[in-house]
Amino acid sequence: MSVRLRLLGTGVGMVTLAVVIVGYYMTVQQRETFEQELENKAGLVLAAMAVPCLNALASNRIEDLDLTVEEFQLSMGRTADVEWLSVLDTRNRIVGHTDETMYGRLAKDDFSLKASESPDGLVRVVHEDGGRAMLVSLPLVTRVKDLPGIRWGTILARLGMQRADAEMEATIRTNVRLLVLFAFITALLLFFMVERMILRPMAELTRAAHDLGQGDLSARTGLTGSSEVARLGSTFDRMASQLEQHTHHLEHLVDERTSELEASNTTLRRTAEQLTEANEKLEELARTDALTGLFNRRYLKETLQYYFALARRGGRPIALAMLDVDHFKLYNDTHGHPAGDEVLKGVAETMRERVRSTDIPCRYGGEEFAILFPDTDVREAYNVAEFLRQKLEDRPFPNEETQPGGALTVSIGVAGLDPDLRDPVELIQRADAALYRAKAQGRNCTVLNE
Repeated sequence: MSVRLRLLGTGVGMVTLAVVIVGYYMTVQQRETFEQELENKAGLVLAAMAVPCLNALASNRIEDLDLTVEEFQLSMGRTADVEWLSVLDTRNRIVGHTDETMYGRLAKDDFSLKASESPDGLVRVVHEDGGRAMLVSLPLVTRVKDLPGIRWGTILARLGMQRADAEMEATIRTNVRLLVLFAFITALLLFFMVERMILRPMAELTRAAHDLGQGDLSARTGLTGSSEVARLGSTFDRMASQLEQHTHHLEHLVDERTSELEASNTTLRRTAEQLTEANEKLEELARTDALTGLFNRRYLKETLQYYFALARRGGRPIALAMLDVDHFKLYNDTHGHPAGDEVLKGVAETMRERVRSTDIPCRYGGEEFAILFPDTDVREAYNVAEFLRQKLEDRPFPNEETQPGGALTVSIGVAGLDPDLRDPVELIQRADAALYRAKAQGRNCTVLNE
């Protein structure tokens, strides 16, 4: 075999090896990119579904989940590569599914069990006969200030990766063609170099190729003439010019895409901030009484249940006071509901000012209020309640001289945790019973139910 063919074979072999290495690296990078894009898409899908599903679960409107899942399947499911979407409650029961036959079943697969136990979202890629798929999850949790979050369930989705894999394979095929073309051109250049064996033109060509490889896109051979080496140098110069133009064009495109991406990220951040603000407003509305600004009855029951369980496990004290405005119906009938509302606002204001920062004042309903005393002995709670009663008696209210006794007063019943209490409702009943005793004793007093 001639030296020319040996050199040519060596050059082609080296180029082929480089093509294989570059092709493998590009394949790995592209696979990771496609999977990351699909994972990001899955995160957006779950984030979009989390708000309506969380509201439905938190409000115990399970029937709304089917409508939410159905709307999602019609409007977004196909375009997002979503094969199915499922909503689990805290007992791993399916309360919403794009497949109606799955409703009401227990999710016993490994991924569902781990997702329901995990405080964060999970991502898993599975390989099956039909191809690859991505399983994703997101916990549905509401947050209450100074309290642990309440988990209402988990949302799961399965995204098919067939389209992503097909796109990746098409991209790989295109890259292989380009790499083969590059290998062919390089081998052709080697052939011309070996064919002529002219040292100076080859040195110029080598120098220009080296400079271009180091990133100098302005490198040129400067060779002219009709010889094969000269034409090779001219061809190299044209390729370098096209590469330089193409590189500048790519840099321009990258700048444009970067600007577009930054604008999209800004829009996404703004949307996320709006969603966060909306969630905070919903949480505030769900736990706050609109008239007085105090916590409402629902929040009292949820918080009492939490502190009751905490007290039972840790042997810590807890107390509850029920407060009722004396002769409020008479005041309302005499001066009208707007005046009565102002009285309720004044009572709420005094409660916020006079109770301790650790206490939880609530409006229980109508003219009745409640105060939860975490980690507080019943005697200490009684002292706070009596102090509050005196402050309310001393506070001037409009037209209070028309009330019996010439002042607007309140009656308060206080009860604490007892070993025989089995349920938070019983603590409310004990405090309510003490309140009725205060009413029976002539009102405007505080009664302790020991």
